[in-house]
Amino acid sequence: MSRAFCQFCGTYLFYQNKNENAIYLNAELFDEFSHNAQLISHIFYDDKPDYYDFTNHCQKLTSDGHCMSNDD
Repeated sequence: MSRAFCQFCGTYLFYQNKNENAIYLNAELFDEFSHNAQLISHIFYDDKPDYYDFTNHCQKLTSDGHCMSNDD
């Protein structure tokens, strides 16, 4: 896994899974795309702090890319 952050403000810019031929960009970098965006999944769900409680029913992906059930 490779990640990049802004050296000035710390904003997350992208991540890349070394097993994939893709780079995932932070949608908030592009105002014209992020205004009507809908959340469809949580990534690194298994790494979230216990005090985080997500109330939506999005797909939950683990840090190794596996899908968790919404009951987890």
